[in-house]
Amino acid sequence: MALTAGWWTPWAMAYAAVSCYWLWQAAMLELSAAALSVLALLGSFLLLFLLTGAVWLATQGLRAHVLPYFSGHHVDLVERFGSWADLSSAALPLAFRSFNMSVILIALALMCQSGIYGKAINSFLGPFLSYAERFYMCEPDNRQLPWTWYLRASHYNPLKPNELQRLTGNVTIANEPLDDSCWIKIIVDTRSNNQWKENAIVCHFKKNAYRAIKENVPGFYERFFKRGDDKEARHFKPRVYEVNNETIDWSYPNVPIVPYGQYRFRVLIGKAENQYACWVVNSRVIPKPGQT
Repeated sequence: MALTAGWWTPWAMAYAAVSCYWLWQAAMLELSAAALSVLALLGSFLLLFLLTGAVWLATQGLRAHVLPYFSGHHVDLVERFGSWADLSSAALPLAFRSFNMSVILIALALMCQSGIYGKAINSFLGPFLSYAERFYMCEPDNRQLPWTWYLRASHYNPLKPNELQRLTGNVTIANEPLDDSCWIKIIVDTRSNNQWKENAIVCHFKKNAYRAIKENVPGFYERFFKRGDDKEARHFKPRVYEVNNETIDWSYPNVPIVPYGQYRFRVLIGKAENQYACWVVNSRVIPKPGQT
């Protein structure tokens, strides 16, 4: 038992040392997390394979040419060395299989690196893409508010990350125009541990709702409101704004980076003491293609 434990101690130390060396070298090259793991596997298993093979060759040579001289006088030494040689013989196929597996992992990483979306995320925030998953309303106390939206979004295609999402449905502005005399409040909830963490971010514009939408969500503004006789207007007229399978750019020029994850946006709009809308959209924020 003492011999067996002593046998594996140098292998464990060599494995840890070469893994750290490969990780350091790959980190200096600013490789992705997948590349770091694969390089560490390759380096460590290669060293294990070479060292085990060298020991196996040495023990086989000693068993064939040296042990016969001691067989009659040092029986204990012969038994110990025989156990050692058997252990190295058993370890060689295991090391060879491990080396083969590391080569397979290398091949898979190289083949799939450009074909799998989101291959590496080295940070939790950065440049991003966002897409909507569900639109609905949050009318208080089952009381219908005059401004509504009924929208359906196309599914996000990870194989075409730069393809714009498409919307179908309508937004209704009733009775009063949406202008800069209105206030707008945006409440952002985050998803964590299978539940919503409410009020993670709260943005309250006590006036200038029209300007806030135009400057912060220009894609939504361009697609819905800036059309026809509304192009030069500084308000959104009371009417029904419709879209039918039209593209929309979910970009936010004033927010260059955000944490990646799942979000719920609650949009409350009103004037003075009156609330006109309570809209909700569930969305996801993912790394922008080309960002790691």
